Amino acid sequence: MKITLVNSGGQLAYLQGLVSGLSKIKDIHINILDSSQSIGVFDHLENVTLYDIISINNANTTLIRKSVNVCRFYLKLFFYIARTKDKIFHVQWYGRFYVFDRIVLNSFYKICGKKIIFTAHNINKGERDGRISFFQSISLKLLYNVVDVIIVHTRIMKDELVDLYGVGEEKVFVVPHGINNFVDFTSIDRTKSRGFLNIDNDKKVILFFGRIDKYKGLDILIEAFQFLDKDNYTLVIAGSVVKEYLDEFRKKIEPLLCNKSIIARTEYIKNEDIEYYFKGADCLVLPYRRIYQSGVIFLSYQFGLPIVASDVGSLKEDIIEFRTGYICRPEDPFDLAGKIKNYFDSSLYANLESTKVDLRAWANKKYSWDSIGEKTYRIYERHTADS
Repeated sequence: MKITLVNSGGQLAYLQGLVSGLSKIKDIHINILDSSQSIGVFDHLENVTLYDIISINNANTTLIRKSVNVCRFYLKLFFYIARTKDKIFHVQWYGRFYVFDRIVLNSFYKICGKKIIFTAHNINKGERDGRISFFQSISLKLLYNVVDVIIVHTRIMKDELVDLYGVGEEKVFVVPHGINNFVDFTSIDRTKSRGFLNIDNDKKVILFFGRIDKYKGLDILIEAFQFLDKDNYTLVIAGSVVKEYLDEFRKKIEPLLCNKSIIARTEYIKNEDIEYYFKGADCLVLPYRRIYQSGVIFLSYQFGLPIVASDVGSLKEDIIEFRTGYICRPEDPFDLAGKIKNYFDSSLYANLESTKVDLRAWANKKYSWDSIGEKTYRIYERHTADS
C-alpha cells in the first residue's frame, strides 16, 4: 500500500510520531509532502520518502519572494497529485490559504480520483481563536462534506462534527493523539534546569508553555497567581505571542509581568531548550477559555509532569484527576488558584520524582504511536478496499 501524507509545514512532532508508528507496518510506503523542516528526520526509515515542496519564509523574505514561494508550492502540489498513482491522500494540515485549499485543492483531489483522509486536529480553529469569517465558515462545512474520512482525537470532537456539521458517524474515526517523543529527553536534571531558568530549588514552579493567544487564558492564570503566596511560587511563561493577539497582549498582559515571581520568556523556545522548562517545573497549567485538544498535554506527559487545566473541550478525557493532574472551572481564577494549591498539597507533588516516572510509563503505553499507527493503517486499508 502506498499513501501520501500532506503536512504542508504543520506540526513536525505529530508528523514524526505518526510516521514512526506507520513505518513499522511492512505493507506500506509513505510519501510525505512537507517543508525543509522534515529534511533528515525520516532518513532512517526505508519505507518513507520525503518531498520538500514548501519554501519556508522568514522575517527578511520580501513580499514578491513570498508570492513566488506560494505559487511554486501549489504548482508542485498540483503536479504531484496529478501524476502520482497513490490513491490515499492523508491531509494532516492544509496551507495558510484555507478557503482555497478547502474548495479548489479538494476539488482537484477528487477530479484526480483521490481519497481524502483529513485529520481534524481542531474542529473549527477560527471559532476557537475568536477569528472566523463568513467564507471560512462556509468553506469549513464544504471541507467536512467533501473529504472521505475525518480523523479526530476524542469522542467529543466526533460528536460535534456529527451534531453541528451533519457529518455521518460512519465517516468519522477517533484516533487518540500520541505522546510527544520528538523533543529531547536527556540526563539533564531538575537542578540544572532550575539553573537554566534562574530559579531557586525550593520554589514551587508553575509552567505556562506554548504559543500565546487569547483563547489560552494566560490573563486568567496571572489573575489566579495573585491568590498564591508569591514568596513560595514562581510562574514561568514560555512561548511566543501570535501576531493577531500581540496588540492586546502588550496592552493587557505585559504590564502584569513586572513581578519578581513571574519569569516571562515570550519568544520562540528552541527545541533543545524545551527540556529545561518541563524538568524545571512542578506542574503545567492550561487555563484555556476554549480548546478541542491540546498537544502540550502530550509534551508534558513525555516529561511526566502533572497538569492543572480548565474543563473545556476534551481536556478532561486525557487529564485524570488525582492521578495525572487537576481540573478547574473555566474562566474562574479563584477556582484555578484553589486547584493549583490542591495539587501542591497532594501526594502527586509530595512524591514528584516517582510521580514523573509512573506518569511517563502510563502515558507512553496509553498514547503509543505504534498503536496509533496500526489504527490509522486500518483506516487506510478499509478505504483502499473501497476504491
